[in-house]
Amino acid sequence: MPIVARLRWVMQPAGKGQESGSPMARLELAGACLAGALLTCLALLASRGSAFDAAGDLPLFLRGGSSVAHVLPLSGPFSLVLGASHHKTGTVQLFCLGRVIEAATGAARLARVGNVSASDVVAAAAAAAAAAAASDGGLPAGGPGLLLTTLPLAQQCYGRRKDGRAFRCPVQEAPCTAAGAPALGLEGCFVSLPLAEVAVWHYVRRPLDVVVSALWYHMQLPAPETWIEKEFSTRRHFMQSGGVPPDVLADLGLQRRHERMPYGDLLRSLPEEAAVQLEFWRSAPGLYAMTRQYAALARHPAALQLHYEVAQRDFNGTLLRMVGGLYPQHAAAILQRAQECNPLTWSPSAAAASNHVTAGKHSPADRQRLQAALLADPRIRAHLCALTQVLGYEESRCGVVAARRLLASAA
Repeated sequence: MPIVARLRWVMQPAGKGQESGSPMARLELAGACLAGALLTCLALLASRGSAFDAAGDLPLFLRGGSSVAHVLPLSGPFSLVLGASHHKTGTVQLFCLGRVIEAATGAARLARVGNVSASDVVAAAAAAAAAAAASDGGLPAGGPGLLLTTLPLAQQCYGRRKDGRAFRCPVQEAPCTAAGAPALGLEGCFVSLPLAEVAVWHYVRRPLDVVVSALWYHMQLPAPETWIEKEFSTRRHFMQSGGVPPDVLADLGLQRRHERMPYGDLLRSLPEEAAVQLEFWRSAPGLYAMTRQYAALARHPAALQLHYEVAQRDFNGTLLRMVGGLYPQHAAAILQRAQECNPLTWSPSAAAASNHVTAGKHSPADRQRLQAALLADPRIRAHLCALTQVLGYEESRCGVVAARRLLASAA
């Protein structure tokens, strides 16, 4: 499929027979795709509310059909692996594996704490390809290079006005309403990645567990990250620019005096139920970005989606899936060295000393109680259950409810 055809697909709407928006919006979208050579745009571009098939439960971009990209199989060797994680989804493990692979193979490793863009990936792949060209075997010494990131890949989001015209959302990585206000949502955004020579590892985790783990992590003393010690007013700004409704903080009983408190102190000062619900709203923009990325990467021909729970339960099997085809001559050495990245092999003292490993410091009853507090709030429950469904998890406490109805009830 030529690049022109791929761009033509991107400019197609997700709804049936709809116009894709103004010529300017279409030009912006095409230009974004052309910014990186040989890109495929894994698009979730859709009209809010119209991206669901009337006869189905899931958005069209998940169900297939004419609105979903057809991506050609990759040809030739990989020159780069993009490893992507999110907050509390296995970041420490991913970066540990990166160090192990670099030590075992000599493959170049780059780390970026931020939103990796298509141009970042293209530049890293070009550097790795140059190394491949200089090697005798046509591959970089030791295997593909590594580019690791701790935040969602850069997304570009579009809204749709009431007259049907598409427009670029004011906040690039947040879906928006017809009026341009940031909103929590699954449609309207796209991710661009190179079509060839790049493989992807993508860690995701059950949203309920992400929120509880994040709460425990952020309540620790001393604070494990510097931003936790900053005034909550700063964090509130990021939350609302990511689509969190302004009224939810008042519903939790937060007042002006709470704005001046460091986030960690604020969590510790609140009743347990309010603290975990506040942590959900803080986490919500990231949870939605993770879920949109998961849906987009389902259309990438060389993306390995890694559910955190499976990666912990079957560490060796998951690792072999990750490295067996990419670093075949080094797989045994990587597997041996990588045991240090598996928390289940750590001594009790090592686990206790890690501020990233929180589950072993709390009881299953603690986790269940906090999750129940989340699901007790109707709006939070609707968001969590919709995200859980799209990410492919089963959650009996949500029941079998269509994602469309869940998201409508959360609006």
